[in-house]
Amino acid sequence: MTCLKSWLSAHWTLQVHLHRQQSSARAARQLLSLASTNRIKDLGFCDVVESVKGMTPVQVNELVNKLTNGKMADVTINCVNVPDQEMTAVLCTKDDGIVYFFSMATSFTKAALGAEGIGADVTMIIGNGYTKGHAEITLQELRECPKLRKLFEELYA
Repeated sequence: MTCLKSWLSAHWTLQVHLHRQQSSARAARQLLSLASTNRIKDLGFCDVVESVKGMTPVQVNELVNKLTNGKMADVTINCVNVPDQEMTAVLCTKDDGIVYFFSMATSFTKAALGAEGIGADVTMIIGNGYTKGHAEITLQELRECPKLRKLFEELYA
């Protein structure tokens, strides 16, 4: 399964998990700043770190196409907090894939009409920001991952 995740202003964080033989995964991310990019590299969670602006849907599409060998994302999660990111999410998702919009900056009119306009057959889901047990899940992640906890403390303590 290929999952694409986007965050951080007008730039995209790309997290691409590629199912290869032996079920190994490959991840790629793009972040807002050089400091953010270096933090992700230092965590070691990603195999590849790339830089692509979310407001350049064709460029992001080309990167995802390259990283997935043309298969595109099964699931795209858009958490970008600025408008005009809808087509980037749709273009990176394969037919019959899922685009999960998790941002109040999303224009669902743009998303729906844009997908229709390019003939993309994707399922679009709206996220609302709440998950049962979210606080405990977050704390457990920080307990179990020393690198993530160290980064969290450096940024927020």
